Amino acid sequence: MCDTFYIPAHMSVSGFPVLAKNSDREPNEAQNIDLFPAHEAKNSKQRCTFIEVEHPQHRYSVMLSKPFQMWGAEMGVNEHGLAIGNEAVFTKMKFKKDNSGLTGMDMLRLALESCTNAEMALEKIVSLLEQYGQDACGGYTDKNFYYHNSFLIADREKAFILETAGQHWVYRQVTQRSAISNRLSITTAYDGISKDTVDYATKKGWTKQKDFSFADAFAAPFMSRLAKGAERQYLCHTKIDYPKHKLDTTDIFEILRTHHEEKFEPQHAGMNNLCLHASGLFTPSQTTGSMVAMLGQKKFPVWFTGTAASCLSIYKPFYFDSSYLANNVLFTSTNVYDESYWWQWEKFHRRALPVYQEFIQAFTLERNQVQQEIFHLTETQYSENVSDKAVKISMDFLQKWTNIVEKIAPKKMPFSYNYHWKKWNKQAKII
Repeated sequence: MCDTFYIPAHMSVSGFPVLAKNSDREPNEAQNIDLFPAHEAKNSKQRCTFIEVEHPQHRYSVMLSKPFQMWGAEMGVNEHGLAIGNEAVFTKMKFKKDNSGLTGMDMLRLALESCTNAEMALEKIVSLLEQYGQDACGGYTDKNFYYHNSFLIADREKAFILETAGQHWVYRQVTQRSAISNRLSITTAYDGISKDTVDYATKKGWTKQKDFSFADAFAAPFMSRLAKGAERQYLCHTKIDYPKHKLDTTDIFEILRTHHEEKFEPQHAGMNNLCLHASGLFTPSQTTGSMVAMLGQKKFPVWFTGTAASCLSIYKPFYFDSSYLANNVLFTSTNVYDESYWWQWEKFHRRALPVYQEFIQAFTLERNQVQQEIFHLTETQYSENVSDKAVKISMDFLQKWTNIVEKIAPKKMPFSYNYHWKKWNKQAKII
């Protein structure tokens, strides 16, 4: 499950629009930060997760946050200032489950590599959807996890929400603060819809043509309720709409760190948190990576955590015209514990969960100070060293708080919570 939101330029302190996302995946599904330079491919074919598709030979440079095993990505931005985040949505359309189509993550990366603006990306994803469909498993260990996708697509000038059900689609342009989650949300107000979609839904008995609502016609109510996409979308809208002032980068980080409960306890976490924590059968996912994309010129940073649990993470700036991410093994992870950046933080994260309320107040104060120190680097310097310095500062912070947390005696956790985390830790070979 995931949450993505958009802040238009006139509501951003920077004067540039922002696209931000928390990506929620399985606990051991490490998420890497990758920068793929612009290049000319050898041919016009691209092998995606399950199928090969036509793809322009000239590929634009893209910066992505992607699960370690995927070709596609959960979120990313390209050299032209185009950013996309996708969401799983649950619909009445059936799957053959033969993996003959594209995942939402495939479509996201294909669009970023081949488009220069949001309008082109919208058209690209629609064409991919209509040509190849999305009968593709989106799960990691759960090979029965199939879903359709929605997208928030933004550049420096325009932004669109695109929602899909099978090969049907609908979109609307957005000019204000907007958020999407794991639910269909476009009802009767839209700017474009796929051909024959209204007739199809009418013949199925899902709607009447008068005041056609895409969400009401196609949404699968049970799964949508279980995912609590409506609650998280409402919470996100509340957070991005509440301030009367313009939002700065720090505000956006804090929105991505939001929990529904005032005194949050990870062992009781539900699906209604923007910063998601896995707690068992009904909350099997956690936030495994976060992104804040400033859609300015190339010198503007793209902020990534490169770690799980945004409330326990530091956002670091990365740049397109820096070589820092090129072949940087620190941000290359697998499904088991290693010395990568993601897993080093994950070891701390898992030790911290049983004592969360014992340290979080002091941790948050210092985390915010460190975050401001890193933010100050981006205002006073501009070189390849900024990302390197930010990562080193974050690692010093990690070491300090690992030592602190290890001295706190863990509290007794509920049986189900213990059971699931022991299982996930054993699978990850984490010590």
